[in-house]
Amino acid sequence: TQSMYRATIDNVPDQPTVEEALAHPGWHASMTDELKNIEARGVWAPVDAPPGTPIIPLKWVFRKKTNGKLKSRLVALGYRQVFGRDFN
Repeated sequence: TQSMYRATIDNVPDQPTVEEALAHPGWHASMTDELKNIEARGVWAPVDAPPGTPIIPLKWVFRKKTNGKLKSRLVALGYRQVFGRDFN
């Protein structure tokens, strides 16, 4: 439903915080679609981490395209991993 993401350039924040994105219908729909796509592709599933296991943090990245489409991506901050501690 691309029409949901169309917005005028003036009333949509370029780089919203997660809180701002959740409060905005267009950004919220974009975030929901990203989560649905991740689940549909089987990229990952939420699980309980074993005790003492470091968890890789996630970050939302928001981009407003020049055509007005709002894109949300959930990315893992894998660069924070340390060899020998987080993986071998």
